[in-house]
Amino acid sequence: MSLPKRDGVNDRYYLIHKPDTSPEVLAEADLCIQDVLNGTARENHSAYPTVVRNHNGTPFLPDQLLERYLTELPLKGFPCEDAVSLCDAMRRLVGWQEIHYTLEKYIEKQVQERYFLVGERDDGFTVFPPCTVLPELRPEDADEELLRFACYVGEAAENSWQRQIAKGHPAA
Repeated sequence: MSLPKRDGVNDRYYLIHKPDTSPEVLAEADLCIQDVLNGTARENHSAYPTVVRNHNGTPFLPDQLLERYLTELPLKGFPCEDAVSLCDAMRRLVGWQEIHYTLEKYIEKQVQERYFLVGERDDGFTVFPPCTVLPELRPEDADEELLRFACYVGEAAENSWQRQIAKGHPAA
């Protein structure tokens, strides 16, 4: 199979979020996601940005792989364990800093906007603003596993922040 020319910075990786991305590139991206889960994917941070390569050597941005995976998951009957498995594998491979923004945006869109009235942040330190459950939300409309995933993301973010403080890095 012949892949098209790479389209990332300095032709270093493939972009997979464009509507005209070739099916062959998307198949390689799916293979890369599976390789991340299997522990056979490799990261390369020799230049910016960090890329993840599948066992064929095809490079992708870690956040785009994660976004592709998450957006394919059902929101009802959300497979929390599967999503956590990929996030943990990705975090071990490339680090939290490479995936946290994508996870934050996913939680904002799929959890905050669907289940909560979102308030204003009182300070510049909290990642998520205060939220109250939508009054019209019925318990059967909320997916418990999706909410469990949101808790996982929040806990992972807090743990990452605590590790940075322990290392003496400024909290960002």
